[in-house]
Amino acid sequence: MVLQEVHDAALQGDRSENAAYIYGKQRMRLIDKRLRILRKKIYGVTADQFAAAAATAPLSAERLAINSAIPIVPGFGEQRILTGSPSEDTWEEVTGRIGIDYQINDDSMVFLFLSRGYKPGGFNPAIPPAFQDNSAFTFDSEKIDAIEIGTKNVFFDGRMTLNGSLFAYDYGGLQVTRIANNSSINDNVDAKTWGL
Repeated sequence: MVLQEVHDAALQGDRSENAAYIYGKQRMRLIDKRLRILRKKIYGVTADQFAAAAATAPLSAERLAINSAIPIVPGFGEQRILTGSPSEDTWEEVTGRIGIDYQINDDSMVFLFLSRGYKPGGFNPAIPPAFQDNSAFTFDSEKIDAIEIGTKNVFFDGRMTLNGSLFAYDYGGLQVTRIANNSSINDNVDAKTWGL
């Protein structure tokens, strides 16, 4: 009622209305511990009806009835709630770089650098229960340990520059993307590479 009065006042251009709001939230456990529904009903379907339908065969009359009550495109964040996909996580890592360079003479220098890089993990798209056994809800952070050794040189009174380096990268949890269940899923793999 209060929300409707405020909405009507806003449509009439009256911005001086005061409003009071009451907010409430209820959590219920459904199907398993990972799935929490933030409302007592989702699209008019009770928690008991949802749980009973989930226990039936994929194309059962109970599931089809539930499917007809839920819109084709859920609202923002609702798909994560409906599938039990997490919406928050934490990734942390210490990174840094240390190096040394040595000036051999006015025209030549050698250097060595060690560094650790980091890219935080993230969330895969909401995963339907039928595919949760072979697709992860989240993907881990990516770490890279890198070493580079090289030289920088100037020859012929500055007319020629010759630089070179050798590097090696050791990835822990390199983030790669694959298509699974008609969706783009990120996974982690370990990898090593080097170059000159």
